[in-house]
Amino acid sequence: MCGIVGIIPKSVAGFSISQQKMFYQMLLADVFRGRDATGVIGIMRDGSFGIQKAADDAYNFDFEGTPLDKKIYMDGTALIGHNRALTIGVNSDENAHPFVVDDTFAMVHNGTLRNHKQFADTKVDSEALAIVIKKAMDQEDYKSALEETLAKVDGAYCCVWFDQKRNEIGMVRNSQRPMYLLETDDSLLFGSEGRMVEWIAERNGDKLKQGQEIPVNTLFQFSMEKGKGAVKKTFLSIKLPQPVTIIYPTGGNNTPPNTAPIKPVTEGKKPLSKNAFKHLRASIFRKEISFLVEDYVDTAGGFYVMGVSVDGAYDICEVVHRVDGMLPLSAGVKEVDFFCPDMVLKGIVADVIYEKDTKSAHIVMENMKLVSVGVVNECPFVH
Repeated sequence: MCGIVGIIPKSVAGFSISQQKMFYQMLLADVFRGRDATGVIGIMRDGSFGIQKAADDAYNFDFEGTPLDKKIYMDGTALIGHNRALTIGVNSDENAHPFVVDDTFAMVHNGTLRNHKQFADTKVDSEALAIVIKKAMDQEDYKSALEETLAKVDGAYCCVWFDQKRNEIGMVRNSQRPMYLLETDDSLLFGSEGRMVEWIAERNGDKLKQGQEIPVNTLFQFSMEKGKGAVKKTFLSIKLPQPVTIIYPTGGNNTPPNTAPIKPVTEGKKPLSKNAFKHLRASIFRKEISFLVEDYVDTAGGFYVMGVSVDGAYDICEVVHRVDGMLPLSAGVKEVDFFCPDMVLKGIVADVIYEKDTKSAHIVMENMKLVSVGVVNECPFVH
C-alpha cells in the first residue's frame, strides 16, 4: 500500500504560501501509507516539469526550500506527491516514485502488479506500468489504447501522471485502490485518503466546496493550460479477460484438470472479520511464508509460472485465505519440478487484501522460490 497526494491551484500565477503548506502537510500526513520512499512531481506554467525522490520517509525528505520547491512557488501549476510502501523491487532512490519515461512522462502508482514482466523488464512493477500507460497515451485513439493496456493488468492500481506532450495530469484507478478528488475555493486537491486531504484543507483555511471518490475505470484529465480548473472525465470500458486455470493433481499425472473457479477453502476454517484481518496483515506483511506446491494453480507459462494456492500457508492454516504470486523459471527451476510432492513454495508477503465476499485474506507474494523439504504435513512449515 502506497499513498498519493496532489494539488492543482486554480490560479495560473504560481502557488500561494498556503497552497505550498498544504502540499507539505499532505505529503507528511500520508507517510502512514508508505514510509520507505518519497517523491514529488512539480509542473510548471511552460509545460516543463521536475522531479525529486529519495529512499526516505516524508519526515526526512528534503523538499521544502529546494530549487524545485522555489520554482514551483513562482511558476508552478501542480504538485504530485508519493509515499512508497515497498512491495516489488528493493528500496533505493532509483526505485522511488515517480518514474519518468522518455523525459516527457512522469507517473506515480499505488498498488502491486503480478504480471509486470509482461510489459517491461523492470525492477519495479510501477515503472513497467508507467512505460505501457505512456505508450497508450501517445496514441491518437488513446482511450482504446488505454483500455487495452489496463485490461492486461493483473493487480491493484491507482495511477497519477503528468503527460508533457498533452500538458495534462491523468488519473485512473481500479477497485483495489482508492483516490479522492476535492475542490476548495482556491484549489483542486486529491489523495488516497479523502478525509486526510479534507482535514488539511480546513486547517489551512481553504473551504471545501465538494468532494468525491473518483469512479473506478474512469480516466480523469486535468489540463495545465490557462483555465485549468475544468476536469475531463472519460469512462473506460475495460473488459478483463477470463483466466484459464489448470489445477494439476498431486504427482502431475494425466488426470484431466479441474477448471472450477478458484475459491478459498472454507471447511473447518474461520472467516475473517475486518478486525482479525488487520491483525493478520500486521503479523505476516513483509515476512516469509510457505505453502504446498500441489495447491498451486498454473495460469501462465513461458518464462514464469503464476498461480494461486487456495489453502496451506503454514502459519495461517486456520483462517480462510488464498495466496498468489509469480515464480520465474530460472536458476534451474523447471515446470516439471512443480509435480514433485515434496516441494514447497516460499516467498515474501508483498500485500494482504481483504476479500469481503468470502471474508478471507488474499495474500500477494514476491521473491518466490521452490524448496524441497522431503515429507510435508497437511499444513506445511519450513524453517
